[in-house]
Amino acid sequence: MTLDAVTHRVAVFRKGHQHVPTSPPQTMGSILLQTREGTDILNTQASELTNWDWHCADKVKDSYGNPNMARYLSGPCPLYDCNGLTLASRRTSLDLENDLCQILKEDGYEEVVSDDPQPGDLVMYVDEQDGHISHTGFVAKLEPDATGSFEVPWVWSKWGKGHEVLHHVAYCPYMPATYRYFRMTQWQ
Repeated sequence: MTLDAVTHRVAVFRKGHQHVPTSPPQTMGSILLQTREGTDILNTQASELTNWDWHCADKVKDSYGNPNMARYLSGPCPLYDCNGLTLASRRTSLDLENDLCQILKEDGYEEVVSDDPQPGDLVMYVDEQDGHISHTGFVAKLEPDATGSFEVPWVWSKWGKGHEVLHHVAYCPYMPATYRYFRMTQWQ
């Protein structure tokens, strides 16, 4: 599937993310964020974690607590999401699903074959049921699988407004998914 095809199929940016009424409402802001070609990217910055956010972060940590599969690197933070980590330097959350594909195109990313990920590549999780992008992260390292026959990516990502986590590519709350890898190859 081409990046253009994904752009048109994307309708849900984060799988399972629902807007839950909170009291008091979160203070939201945004920053000027653009692709390298100058296209504006919509975004939001929440200034606080709600009780619901804390509940979700705790529940995910309880469900994915195997220290051999995941290492929690930070506490929850409302300012940015997984896409803000991977594509906006931890400054904001990206709101619209098509903006993610726009950034990849205009910032010079190209898809690489799935059996050749390298540290630094962006990994995109595409939901196997509906074809929508559910999560992004960076390939942080490669480690041999249990048989030693191939290397398995370990991903640095952020789970919602929760923790930054170093995890096995298949050990996260965004499964089942197909992994797609992208590498910045065009500099001009």
